[in-house]
Amino acid sequence: MLSNFEGIIIDVNVKRVKTMRLYISRNGQAKLSVPISCPKEEVMDFLHKNKEWLIGALERSKARIQKENQKTQHAMEQGEVFYYLGKKYALHVEEHKQVKEISVRIEGEKLVIETPNDYNADEIRNAVNKWYYKEIKALITHYVDKWIPLMNEKPLRAVQYKLWKSKWGTMMPTARIATFNIRLIFYPKEAIESVVVHELCHLKEPSHNVRFHALMAHYLPDYKTRELALKNK
Repeated sequence: MLSNFEGIIIDVNVKRVKTMRLYISRNGQAKLSVPISCPKEEVMDFLHKNKEWLIGALERSKARIQKENQKTQHAMEQGEVFYYLGKKYALHVEEHKQVKEISVRIEGEKLVIETPNDYNADEIRNAVNKWYYKEIKALITHYVDKWIPLMNEKPLRAVQYKLWKSKWGTMMPTARIATFNIRLIFYPKEAIESVVVHELCHLKEPSHNVRFHALMAHYLPDYKTRELALKNK
């Protein structure tokens, strides 16, 4: 249920929880979990006490989303910044008539594109996106193959990839189907591995409860540090 609190739209969810929880989702939406029997006056008092934090959190979330969008919205101009595995690279396009198709590679601090055609932004953008997809697919496949036996789990039925703004991955435990965000390719390998382990832990525990976090700490003792990269970049 959406509620307007002094001009701020908050998604209020009444559920079986002991205390109220106010937070900002990855897509920038303010959310509030409220106990079933909690009086409206108590809810309003809670919001007023946390108003300053809420405004600041929304501003930080907006800035983060704008920064993330910059990583995927490119004009494909020489020198433009691209992100790959937590580092920045400057776009460098080279035209070679003897080259048969567009190729993409990392060379030092440059993302080098070799193209046989005259400079075509759409073709180069498509080539980079395909390269990103190939790279994240290979890396996640590596981590899934690494962790499945370490966690004593059966192989997954399928691993899928999507371009999301609000989540890094999902797991369907019964179907054993994992889905990962292609945007993960912008972040460090350690953070990507943490997301893979996170989703595989859902095979053992579907909820984000105490047992789930204990599993994460068991397999990746530094998982909280790794996940910070996904929030701070």
